[in-house]
Amino acid sequence: MMNERISVIVPAYNVQDDIDSCVKSILTQSYENIEVIVVNDGSTDKTEEKCNQFLKDRRFKILNTENAGPARARNIGMENASGTWILFVDADDQIHEDLCGQLYEQTMKYKADMVFCNLENRKDNGQRESLIPFRGGVRGFSGKRKDELKLRLIAKQSETGDSLICLSGPYCKLIKKENIKNIRFPENITLGEDTCFVIEIMDCLKKIVYLNQTLYYRKIKANSLSSLRKDEDVRLSAYTNWVLEHCSGEPDKERAASILNAKNMLRICNNYLSNITYIQYGIAVKHIENYKKHLKRNLKNYEIFRCPLKLSTKIKLFASCNNMYLFVFLYNRFFNKNKYKKER
Repeated sequence: MMNERISVIVPAYNVQDDIDSCVKSILTQSYENIEVIVVNDGSTDKTEEKCNQFLKDRRFKILNTENAGPARARNIGMENASGTWILFVDADDQIHEDLCGQLYEQTMKYKADMVFCNLENRKDNGQRESLIPFRGGVRGFSGKRKDELKLRLIAKQSETGDSLICLSGPYCKLIKKENIKNIRFPENITLGEDTCFVIEIMDCLKKIVYLNQTLYYRKIKANSLSSLRKDEDVRLSAYTNWVLEHCSGEPDKERAASILNAKNMLRICNNYLSNITYIQYGIAVKHIENYKKHLKRNLKNYEIFRCPLKLSTKIKLFASCNNMYLFVFLYNRFFNKNKYKKER
């Protein structure tokens, strides 16, 4: 029996320095029955030129489109994929030479509709961090166990405390195309749209398998976690609203969505209040309030105290949701390691 084709979809925007190593890591897979679809999302650098060198490999093709964001690029890739299976790889990342082969082997062995593995963060300062969210070796999820996995995904709660990004992101997973043919990445959401996609496809998958091996290498720029986009508050609220709406009417899902809501609120608070630029210019509180304004349902006090978070975290959440002046005081007095001066 011939191995089924895997369509590897790579959204690319201005990645001239990384696209070469990314595509090479895919084309040199031990599993040969693949096609590589790079969707060039309106790049203005030499990304297209770098990709053209791979056209001599019949398994490779590039689709040039106008810039519309990674969600649209991935959707275009899916629409042009001819494989039985789909794998997403970001253009600045790389994969292990046996990733396709090992994930495919698990789909056949366990008759799974999706298999996912661990990833390793590789920072440009040389540091490496393996994220292993589950214990044990191979783990199968179907029926109630799959429902429990979905709740973990919604709340972004791993088993080990490591980030659950290997499940919540689009990468690290081999997905059977026919099961998700009617599902697309939401193009009106520009932060967290990949998690929305995974949450939706889980309802279409009968069996999911986790392989406890680190086969995906994710590039992390040294300053990527500290840099903020001006519209991050609005972008994150759009994602939070999508999850809250998707989970409405089901108590377990609503509880998981409340945990995510709390985490996203903390993310906004920490991002803006730990950045000296926003402290100095008094912008932080405005962004936090703007985030709350765009939410269709703000956190309630009983949800804050019910969340499985540390007491200090709950205090921050309670203060930020009820009295912003109290929150800024507590943050600067007790939680801000850099001890920036309180806003005037």
